[in-house]
Amino acid sequence: MTDAKIELLAKTRDGHRMIADAIDEYLETCAPRGAQDLIPDLSLLVWQRKIGPKGAFEISEDEANPRYRDLQSCLRQHGGKMTVQGFFVWTLPDGKIARKA
Repeated sequence: MTDAKIELLAKTRDGHRMIADAIDEYLETCAPRGAQDLIPDLSLLVWQRKIGPKGAFEISEDEANPRYRDLQSCLRQHGGKMTVQGFFVWTLPDGKIARKA
């Protein structure tokens, strides 16, 4: 195969990849919001490290943060515990939110 043919094939391949990426981006903007989109980003809450009988975990008492209240609502809908963004998240008996990786 000649260098010109290889270059043409490489440019064609790259062009198709760019088209596919553009289509993917467009489709993502068209997709309906799922339940996962309604769960607040855990990194936007204030967390404090604690040690319990089963090891280390973190708690949040960030009640002034609207995302905290959104997370409390999500937890109520999931029976007080769920997995979010790689963390097991649950409601403590005193109403605080805890997470553990």
